[in-house]
Amino acid sequence: VFRYEPVNRDNLYKGLYDVIGKKVSPQYQLDKADVIVSFGSDFLSDQVCDIQNSRQFSSRRDPDQSLNRLYVFENNYTVTGSKADHRYPVSHSKIPEVLFSLCRELQKRGVLKIYGRLKNLVNSSRNDSIQTVVVKAIASDLISSKGKSLLVAGAEQPSFVHSLLFMINQQLNNNNRTVTYTSLNFSSDPMFRMSNSESIVTLSNVIKSGKIDTLIILGGDPVYTSPVDLGFSSLVKSLKMSVHLTHKQNVTSSSCQWVVPRSHYLESWGDLVDVEGRTLIQQPAIRPLYQSVSDIEFLNRCVGGSKSDYALVRSYWRGRNRVGFETLWKTWLHDGIMPGPKKVAVRDYSVSLSPSFFTSIHSYFTGQKRDGLELSFVKDHKLYDGRFSNNAWLQELPDPITKLTWDNALLISPSTAKELNLKSQDKVKLKSGKFELVVAVMVSPGHADRSLTLSLGYGSLVVGRVGENTGFNAYSIRTSKFLDNAIGVSLIKLNEQYALASTQDHGSMENRPLFRASTLSEYRDNPNFATDMGEPVPETPPRSSVPDIKYTEGYQWGMAIDLGKCTGCSVCVTSCQSENNIPIVGKEEVLNGREMHWMRVDRYYEGATEDPGLVTQPVTCLQCENAPCEQVCPVAATTHDDEGLNAMTYNRCVGTRYCADNCPTKVRRFNFFDYHQRHPQSKPKDRVHMFDYFREPDKALQMQFNPDVTVRMRGVMEKCTYCVQRLSDAKITAKNEGRVLLVIF
Repeated sequence: VFRYEPVNRDNLYKGLYDVIGKKVSPQYQLDKADVIVSFGSDFLSDQVCDIQNSRQFSSRRDPDQSLNRLYVFENNYTVTGSKADHRYPVSHSKIPEVLFSLCRELQKRGVLKIYGRLKNLVNSSRNDSIQTVVVKAIASDLISSKGKSLLVAGAEQPSFVHSLLFMINQQLNNNNRTVTYTSLNFSSDPMFRMSNSESIVTLSNVIKSGKIDTLIILGGDPVYTSPVDLGFSSLVKSLKMSVHLTHKQNVTSSSCQWVVPRSHYLESWGDLVDVEGRTLIQQPAIRPLYQSVSDIEFLNRCVGGSKSDYALVRSYWRGRNRVGFETLWKTWLHDGIMPGPKKVAVRDYSVSLSPSFFTSIHSYFTGQKRDGLELSFVKDHKLYDGRFSNNAWLQELPDPITKLTWDNALLISPSTAKELNLKSQDKVKLKSGKFELVVAVMVSPGHADRSLTLSLGYGSLVVGRVGENTGFNAYSIRTSKFLDNAIGVSLIKLNEQYALASTQDHGSMENRPLFRASTLSEYRDNPNFATDMGEPVPETPPRSSVPDIKYTEGYQWGMAIDLGKCTGCSVCVTSCQSENNIPIVGKEEVLNGREMHWMRVDRYYEGATEDPGLVTQPVTCLQCENAPCEQVCPVAATTHDDEGLNAMTYNRCVGTRYCADNCPTKVRRFNFFDYHQRHPQSKPKDRVHMFDYFREPDKALQMQFNPDVTVRMRGVMEKCTYCVQRLSDAKITAKNEGRVLLVIF
């Protein structure tokens, strides 16, 4: 049995094991941390406890309470970096050097105790990325916040970085306070003795040796995601028999001799272990839509069984809990989780560190002696490692930082782009060893110099009709030696351009102030500083030609977004699209400026392009009282109701688009085409278009529509309505129960 995840936390687990001799998983308590220092960790958006992390972190961004402070060292701008109080662009390979500098400073102040070989290595390292004054300031902050600080690192950082951070957190009394550790009770399983990279390499060598006749692949897409130097595609095709259990078409299923339909996890029974080491009973949300089998049903049939996944899960846990099983089973199903292992109380790290710890450090110093650029491989904010690449909502969701849709791009700093005579949308040939990739460039303010970043998950040729041929395949130059960061890469500029579909091309507001900000002391002196325009307020406000809105007694709806707590993750954009049956429009129409999202999150830079600040601005319909859109509609399709909403009557709209011209925040979208394809014969025949995504009726696609919301025809204006269907449902329920609707913020 082998396992492989192209994006994993192996370095993190190995680093902690090297220093304490236990396989544990860290859990961050960000709400208890006054000072946070991140070394390449996008903990607000890395899809491992990111919701919990965001909630805890944002709880400390209230100026009326005790604010936290965030330092971030990172290669490219991330969601976490955009919320940093102090952000420093540092290339991936230089981040450990910054950590070594901090170790030296803490050692000098008597806080960190390190000895022998480790002390010599730390003292011999150099740092030309960050000024000494910055390191001293961080050290002072950490020391003054002992027990209330936290140091974290990205899972892509070398394992010794995680070991060193454990030592510092221990000496600062942060362990068991702002970071706790849970035992990985499944780590003793033979399948987990090797890391993901070791496992896939070992499997490849075993296939080459001819010791395997039949290979069964459960899920995933290893032919697409495995390191390119292994040649896994040809290895799979060389086997006598290969079987792929999958719920979607991909490169691996195309390479195997047999493909078995796999049940979706929402259709399956099973058991899981979460990041805190607790066991969960996986319960299906719906009946299987197709004739498919779950993983455990399939494996059971491979050994001659015929049980259902429900029976298999029950029989397994009955065997481990023979006394009072029925009561326990009902409790587990009700709670959704079994009593989990307790937190591991770590006291002190071992002075005699693991040999692999020093091997990791020596490998780092050896690898730094190569010339050329470096290339960082990162999981995509939307597609992760590519498993969601056939999800049209996610393909069209703008990246929180670059605002790209339907593509990835090679991110490069403005200074390095100028040095190499490159600009956004230029195509280049990227070389890493003997492997190369043609990719489009995007200049990214705030990116580290002499460094490149490329997202995983794009460029697959077999993934489904939505995701095929989108973006560039980073896996085609990702080798087993450089899974996270390739050193010594080069690029050649090509005389070609590639259109990148971005929903926001401007990063400034024509020298107008982007936002109003103040220090905490200034805010406490004048909490209304943001509305103070610096101009005298007239004694008599100017009169409007439109009569004031007079509301009847009852509800009046409004929505406020706390910009201090919003991380700009853009999840609200896709949730709005799902709730309101908003169609995707495809790359071609995004390039035409016709994206359909009713909500958007703008991103603006402030300062020098080499190291700018970044602010995000969520924008939705303001439901203006004296709304300019209502005054110009010739058919009264947009009107103001007695609860404060700008209502849209779709079957009255004739598509003049006057309302969009008069909208101050530009949050109205005109539905140019019948994206839901009621009339397939209307499909344009002279070009490839968005309609190709719906060329065949799909029952599963129809089931995704929200039945409480109208599916609009072409030629009407669409906009946010504060999800009036939910408001109406709640009001009806409250009326039937004889009460007033209670709204809790």
